[in-house]
Amino acid sequence: MIYRKTLLFAAVIISVLTACNKKAPEPVALAAPSPEVAVLGIDKVTLLWETVENAESYRILLDEKTVIKASGVCAVIENLTSGTEYKVMMKSIAPEGSSQWLDSGYGPVLTFVTKGKTVLQTPEVEVYEAEPSSVTLVWEPVKKAGMYVYTFNGGAQQQTTETSVTFDDLNFDTEYVFRIKAVPDEQSVETALESAWGETTVKTPDRYVLDTPVLSVSDINTNGFTVNWNEVPDAGSYEYSVNGSPAVAVDDLKAVLTNLTAATEYTVTVRAVPAVSDQGSYVASDWAQIKATTNGLIVLGAPVLKSENVLATQFTVKWEAVEHAGSYMVSLNGGEFISVSGNSRTFTDLSTETAYTVKVKAVPDASQTGTYKESPLSEISVTTKQGPSPDDKGGDLSDFDEDPIF
Repeated sequence: MIYRKTLLFAAVIISVLTACNKKAPEPVALAAPSPEVAVLGIDKVTLLWETVENAESYRILLDEKTVIKASGVCAVIENLTSGTEYKVMMKSIAPEGSSQWLDSGYGPVLTFVTKGKTVLQTPEVEVYEAEPSSVTLVWEPVKKAGMYVYTFNGGAQQQTTETSVTFDDLNFDTEYVFRIKAVPDEQSVETALESAWGETTVKTPDRYVLDTPVLSVSDINTNGFTVNWNEVPDAGSYEYSVNGSPAVAVDDLKAVLTNLTAATEYTVTVRAVPAVSDQGSYVASDWAQIKATTNGLIVLGAPVLKSENVLATQFTVKWEAVEHAGSYMVSLNGGEFISVSGNSRTFTDLSTETAYTVKVKAVPDASQTGTYKESPLSEISVTTKQGPSPDDKGGDLSDFDEDPIF
């Protein structure tokens, strides 16, 4: 019995010694994750990977300097720079205190580039209207633009939220440079960049020459006439000149000319003139020219003469009043003409039984000399009667007409 117990005790000792000499198993390194880019933005990225068995968490190394902890199978890395290349490596972290598992090494490098900010489209500028002293520029709205910054001919930068701009008080026939860029609105400032500068050269036209008036003449008379013309677009007034005299300004569409000389040709020139406010855009028209001749003077009617009260030494010549005559000129036997205001003339102290010739012409009134001229001469011959004989004692008046005029 003692022997058997001794053998059993020895077997137990051997078994214990064998167990103590057996080595514990070596811990195993975990597998490294293989991340992929799930969502890529301009300033952040979302990474995804498959679960690594027995891993408690993960470490992300960004650009070999930034360590980011992750517990799930997804991580969002923020505050990145747009349009920039980044490198990412990951490793699995073993449970704390584990004797079975070790942290993995960093896995393969994942390279990605963040998205760049969208550059706004440069506005495409067109000339809507160009005048000699102003220009209007327009452009289509730029998507995501909140305003536009522009300069004109090298001037200071200005801003507008409109899609057009007008510049006034410019010089005619001159080139100007317009530059413009689009700026993102508040909602797009994080994702968009202002556009590149666009440049447009615009030239103002030369000043417009007003249309030349078309002239016509009316109401011609002996001492004047009227020059008429059509209305010229954009004209503020008109100027006319007669035979090269200094120009006269008028607002009407006609010039009434008076106090001219009868039967005389006149040259009248007319031009359209812009209003003072439009002289930066318009210049006066060319001169239009027209000739007109005043009517000749109207000849007064010749007096119709008759004799009355013919006596031995006197007689009277009478006539009807001539229209528009102011006086009459009377001559006896070719003598000097004498002005007579009435319609008759009595000649006295004549020789008996003698033939006399009387000439009479009508003369216009002084105020009518620009319209009328003296009449042709009217002529009448009158013979005085025989005087009384020396034997006449009683003064026989049988040879005399009634109502003698002296």
